[in-house]
Amino acid sequence: MSTARKRTAAEAERVRQVNLLARLWQSAAMADALWHGWTAVDGSFAVWTGPVKDNTGKVVIPKGKVFKQTDMELESMNYLIEGVIGKA
Repeated sequence: MSTARKRTAAEAERVRQVNLLARLWQSAAMADALWHGWTAVDGSFAVWTGPVKDNTGKVVIPKGKVFKQTDMELESMNYLIEGVIGKA
């Protein structure tokens, strides 16, 4: 025999609202993931946007400079980003 009580109309409405919000959030998250996935594939996603400093305080990517995922300059990064402890 079940001991669970039946939901009131207000509780049932709240559950319906929460479920709707969860589905909307999932849809928005999926759309965002798909968008970023597509921009990563087509090369238009900006991986780095200046200004960026290394961990010694030197500006390594000037203000306004944008590096996309396909930029070859990213292959020769020989510095650590500001806030990273260590030496390159």
